[in-house]
Amino acid sequence: MAKEWDVSEISCSVGGVEIDDLLSFSYDNEDEITHIETVNGVVGYNKKFAKPTWTLKCRATSEALNQLVQFKENKEEITVTFKAPGLVVNCYDAIIKKIDPGEVGGEATEVSIDGLALKIEEKWG
Repeated sequence: MAKEWDVSEISCSVGGVEIDDLLSFSYDNEDEITHIETVNGVVGYNKKFAKPTWTLKCRATSEALNQLVQFKENKEEITVTFKAPGLVVNCYDAIIKKIDPGEVGGEATEVSIDGLALKIEEKWG
């Protein structure tokens, strides 16, 4: 049986500020693992710690943008929380790295907010 995806259950807050006009949220919390190669072939793995990153996209009409710009300018460490049906993601000691309005035209543009975190925890279920 297919479950319904209820968009009203999706939310994101940055430093306690609720993001209105949210379009998407993504994050990367994976350890970097590559092969160790020699002339005789693969002999092991290079294992590096994760460098947690996160990105959210919202419309330029979002009332939260002024506060996000202040967080970025002040280099404040904040918590970012994203909630969706079956998933909660918390980005701890997060900092906003970049706010990019993209191409501005006749419609409300998509603004991309990129950030770093010291730790990202995800809870499924």
